[in-house]
Amino acid sequence: MRQMEEIILIYGINEVIFCGKDLSASEIMALMVNLPQPRQRPVSYKILPEDSQYIIGSSSKDTPGDYYTLEIALNLFQPRYIRNKRLLDVLSSVALLLTAPLLVWLVEQKEGFLRNCLRVLMGQRTWVGLRYAAGPRRMTQAILSPADAGAPATPLSDATKQRLELLYARDYTTGTDLSLLLRCFRWLGQE
Repeated sequence: MRQMEEIILIYGINEVIFCGKDLSASEIMALMVNLPQPRQRPVSYKILPEDSQYIIGSSSKDTPGDYYTLEIALNLFQPRYIRNKRLLDVLSSVALLLTAPLLVWLVEQKEGFLRNCLRVLMGQRTWVGLRYAAGPRRMTQAILSPADAGAPATPLSDATKQRLELLYARDYTTGTDLSLLLRCFRWLGQE
């Protein structure tokens, strides 16, 4: 608790969110009562109950509590982006098939490259998508993942791969897919 007091004072923190999984209700209440309240910037408290997707709290006893949701809007699953993604998949597959006699030599798994071009064209696969994070059941299986983009010295953990895919889904644009297609071109033949 002493460290928390110092952190609040040193960094001028004005909001603290307690996690109900890590602290009991009585511990949270004790911290709320005992933590310093700088006059120039009062600290407001919020609580994230265990197994909840909502943060609750009020900045004042005279105002109703605020309501925050942990739900994140994912661009990847918005109808507009789904259409754009499919259009990019179709156009890129046609372009890759037309230039396949030249490009196939740049891909590591040549037979898989042609098969994947046809699968993407028919809608059975998508070039880039979620391979490590869970998505909707009806989601098309991806050939590449945003987690495949780099070649780190040490392999990425599953949790890191899932976080990268969550960021990809949240901030999705067709430009992201195009960039990943170009950066990971040699792996377009993988299963």
